[in-house]
Order: sequence, then structure tokens, then C-alpha cells
Amino acid sequence: QNKTLSVGFQGGYTLKSIDLTRLYFPNEFNNQGFDPGTSGEAMNNKVNYFTLNAGISWAHSVGSNFGYVIGLGANNLNQPQESFMKKRNSDVGLGMRYTAQIGAVAYLSEKFSLRPAFLYQSQS
Repeated sequence: QNKTLSVGFQGGYTLKSIDLTRLYFPNEFNNQGFDPGTSGEAMNNKVNYFTLNAGISWAHSVGSNFGYVIGLGANNLNQPQESFMKKRNSDVGLGMRYTAQIGAVAYLSEKFSLRPAFLYQSQS
């Protein structure tokens, strides 16, 4: 009977950019025509951030033909800001995403196995 406890950490970096000259907003249209660029002034054309994720899992081989795994994880632990808006607030951050999973492994033969699993995710 094999039992394994695993812990993992993951980091990431994101860089996003946008061409503000190609965006049009309703308030740029007025009775005299089109007045471009009046709405994009409150926006950055680039946003970048780091993110941190972590998880833990428990695996157990009950016998030579069956095992199971249970795991929990959390993404965006640092809840980075993701907005192109120059004025930042808590409404534009990436919310934490929680993940839970459970699965089984049934070895049917030397070449085949059945691996049913259930995954649940929730993001704030």
C-alpha cells in the first residue's frame, strides 16, 4: 500500500497590452460627429502582474488494482490587479480561485485503467 502526500507551488507572470487607438467609446460620438481619444485617457495600454498558486494532494494505493487521490488548491493567492484603468481599486483584481478534486484509478488490465474524477472550482 503506497501513500503519497504532495505539495506544490506555482508562480506566473502576465503581460497584456491593448491598442487604445482602435477602441471607440459611446461618449466619443456627439452631435458634431466623432471626437476620438476622449475616453481612453483614463486607461493604460499595458498591464503586468505576478500571480502565486498553491496546492496539496493525497494519493493512496489501496491494493494492486485500485487507488484514489484527493486534492485542494488555490490560485491567485496574491489577488493581483488586472485592470487597464489607471485608477486601481479592489474591483479589478483577480479573485482567488479554489479547486477541489477527487479521483480513483482502477487497473483493468496491464494496458488499461479506468480513471473517474470529479473537479470543483469556485472563484470570488
